[in-house]
Amino acid sequence: MAFRYGPGPLLDSFPGAQAAYSLRKLNSSYTGSCLTIRRSSDNATTNIGFFRYTVDTDAILNFVGSGNGFVTTWYDQSGNGVNISQGTTASQFNIVTSGSLHYEGNDLVMNATTNRAFSRNTATVSLSGWTVYTKSRLLTNGGSYIGGNFGVMQLNSVGYAFRNSTDNLYKIVGPFNQSYTKLQIKRTADTGALQGYANGITTGTSSTTLSLELGTGTPIFGGFAGMGYQGTVREMIIYPVTHTDFTIAQINNMM
Repeated sequence: MAFRYGPGPLLDSFPGAQAAYSLRKLNSSYTGSCLTIRRSSDNATTNIGFFRYTVDTDAILNFVGSGNGFVTTWYDQSGNGVNISQGTTASQFNIVTSGSLHYEGNDLVMNATTNRAFSRNTATVSLSGWTVYTKSRLLTNGGSYIGGNFGVMQLNSVGYAFRNSTDNLYKIVGPFNQSYTKLQIKRTADTGALQGYANGITTGTSSTTLSLELGTGTPIFGGFAGMGYQGTVREMIIYPVTHTDFTIAQINNMM
């Protein structure tokens, strides 16, 4: 049975996201699917919607049965249609193993014990000022990225980093302790200042003169140079504006 967590859909209180992915409902006006699931028994796929305010876990388990279930598409709830997908079976995130869902505490998550990644289906967008929110846990040091090449955040043994379209790397904070964490990072457009947060609390600063490039086929929860993400993932929201510390704390409390 699915349950509602938090005070209500996050995007109802904080609209304007460029893209929003979650295993819970973020937008009360969103009527599409949450995921497309592939089952291991015959490789059939089906769309999975929501039961109240979270993904329909009963529908997932009824479809997958006693085998394994994988996510082929994660649907954008922002209204912009920025869906992310993975057609290569070996690179798909796992959500069911031997008939059991994956959890971090009470949170349903997707799991990647080996290199996995999604990619964007839409045209390139360049964001000069932005704020990104994720809820996830890295399982290995080094080589795993949230955002990936031309993406948003790296998680490794030295902490978070911003990676842009010219492959420059900017350290934000370290070390990262590999716990299940709500992470935030923002860039101020006019100054280029980067700031990282963990659970809504400031963790470090850096800067870059370059905008965030999110292109067609950009790995999301992936990596570069053939490396993919290894860890668990629940949520990622990208805003095309720089949020204040107060707003980041408010959104953090709703994640």
